[in-house]
Amino acid sequence: MYLVVTGAAPFQSLKVADIGDVPFAMYDINKAAADIRDAYRGYIKNGCKMLTMGGDHSITYPILQAVAVSLCCDIFHIMMTTMLVMDNDHRFDICHT
Repeated sequence: MYLVVTGAAPFQSLKVADIGDVPFAMYDINKAAADIRDAYRGYIKNGCKMLTMGGDHSITYPILQAVAVSLCCDIFHIMMTTMLVMDNDHRFDICHT
């Protein structure tokens, strides 16, 4: 791949790999956040620089918790604004809304 406008050829200068989805608990948002955070800590420990695409807004916080230990983080966040008409479920520490 070559970007005509910038002259960049990222796949020639970088090693890029799709490591797939992070397995997480489906019905417990606190456990899911812990699963995501732990997976990212493992990636960072192995020297990976992460580029995350997809997921809903609830993945951002555990990812930031994981990268905070490395004290090196660039964030480019494109947020799609969604109107959610539901109250926070107060059984959980974090919530999608």
